[in-house]
Amino acid sequence: MTTYILDNWGEFRNALERTLSLAEDGVCVFDADLAQLGFQQATCIEQLQRLLVGNPAASIRIALKRVDHLHRDHPRLIQLLTHHSHAVQVQQIHENLAHLRETIVISDARHAVIRFDQDSPRSKLILAAPLEVAPYRKRFEDIWREGGEAFSPTQLGL
Repeated sequence: MTTYILDNWGEFRNALERTLSLAEDGVCVFDADLAQLGFQQATCIEQLQRLLVGNPAASIRIALKRVDHLHRDHPRLIQLLTHHSHAVQVQQIHENLAHLRETIVISDARHAVIRFDQDSPRSKLILAAPLEVAPYRKRFEDIWREGGEAFSPTQLGL
C-alpha cells in the first residue's frame, strides 16, 4: 500500500500512465473532458488496448461532463471505442453533476489517481490499496449510476 501526493502536471501524467499500466480487469474514469489526461497520447491508448486484448472480460468506463473534446481531439480513443464497443462505455453525465470538480482514474479497484480539482495538477496516486481506493470507487459508481447520455463514436448529422 503506497500513496503519493503529486504537485505538477508531469507527475500527474506519469501517475496516470502507471495506473493504466497496472490495469488487468478494468479502468474507470471520471473527468470534465479528458483534455488534461493525455488519453490522446499513444502510450495511454496502448495501455488501454493491452488491457482489452489481454483480458476479454476487461472493461473501460468513462464518465465525462463534456464530450466535445473527445470527438475533436481523441481519434485514437474513438478508434478504440469503435473496435471494442462491447467493452468500452462512455457517457456524458447529467448537468446536475456539473459542479463536481475532481478527476478519478481507477484501475482494478486497487490503484487510482485522484486529482482534487479539474484546474489543478495537485493529486494523489494510490497503489495496491483497495481499502483506500474503495471510497473513490464508490464515488465513481454513484456518478455512473446517476446516468447520462451514452456517447457514440460516430457523429450523426445530415
